[in-house]
Amino acid sequence: MENLSDMGIFAKVVELQGFSKAAAALNMSKSNVSRRIAALEDRLEIRLLQRTTRKLGLTDSGRLYFEFCARILAEAQQADYAINKLKREPSGQLSVSLPETFGRFFVMPLLPEFMEKYPEIRIKLSLTNRKLDLIEEGYDVAIRKGDIDDQSLIAVKLGVSQQHLYASRGYLRRRGAPNSTAGLSDHSCLSVLEKSGKADFTLYREGKITSVKVPPRLVVQDHGIVFDMVKAGMGIALVPGFLCNEDLENGNVVRLMDDWTGPSVPFHGVYPSYRGLSPNVRVFLDFIKENLVRQAPWKNTRLRPREVARNGNVTALAAP
Repeated sequence: MENLSDMGIFAKVVELQGFSKAAAALNMSKSNVSRRIAALEDRLEIRLLQRTTRKLGLTDSGRLYFEFCARILAEAQQADYAINKLKREPSGQLSVSLPETFGRFFVMPLLPEFMEKYPEIRIKLSLTNRKLDLIEEGYDVAIRKGDIDDQSLIAVKLGVSQQHLYASRGYLRRRGAPNSTAGLSDHSCLSVLEKSGKADFTLYREGKITSVKVPPRLVVQDHGIVFDMVKAGMGIALVPGFLCNEDLENGNVVRLMDDWTGPSVPFHGVYPSYRGLSPNVRVFLDFIKENLVRQAPWKNTRLRPREVARNGNVTALAAP
């Protein structure tokens, strides 16, 4: 800890360009400041400052060291700021970015309860599948699917969604169900366009993985739209399970090839790291996560025996 204190003294001397000014700002004697800088240089075994009677300068090593010191001190100040903000009552504007489908299905229905619970918070909401630059565009928090590789963001995991193959009863009556993954290529398939630009279906079973090349009849960047087309009988799609629970229960759609699953997609709440966890962001993420855990939308819950299409037929299975 003394080393961190010496780094702070060094940074203050550089920032104010002098031992006397730094001593006054730190409420220390000039001799004590000088002694601490000398001790720091001795510990590092390198000269940091060029001292003359007229001015104070940095050596090349000192300039590099100052960059690290300034960064550490700035983060320490942000830590103090974040803790102080946690002590305040949540209030003011909260800017939130949500993915379209997940936001419409699961976050929007929760907002009335959240806003009633925190009446001093005003919400600015964006529903978009575009990954907004939270810092550049002024957003406090976002919910995003997939892995988070942006080092400027802090991520809080909310859950994991599993994808499955679905079709409507009407479609299966007309076309039958595929007998195998390879048979999907003979069907009308609906797809969400991924980053790679490919519309192929990636499927997993007991550690095995296969990629099925499908000529999609429809490609769109929104799972909700794709699932609406599935219910309309337009084809087969690989869709997150959380979209399908109600329609599985009431028999509008059927899950195909039950032993094959699509990719697992994690959902995270993210916020800019440099801002710290503000009271508004903290209560928002806590509220959303608590409700998602309670509702468990990631799981295919069913009120009646599950129906799975195999070998061209729709078969009733025991309830899970």
